[in-house]
Amino acid sequence: MREYKCHICGLCIVSVFEEGM
Repeated sequence: MREYKCHICGLCIVSVFEEGM
């Protein structure tokens, strides 16, 4: 899902944030 989010806008940061949390 990370890659999919990364492909969208700058949601890559959101993905990392969620994983960090």
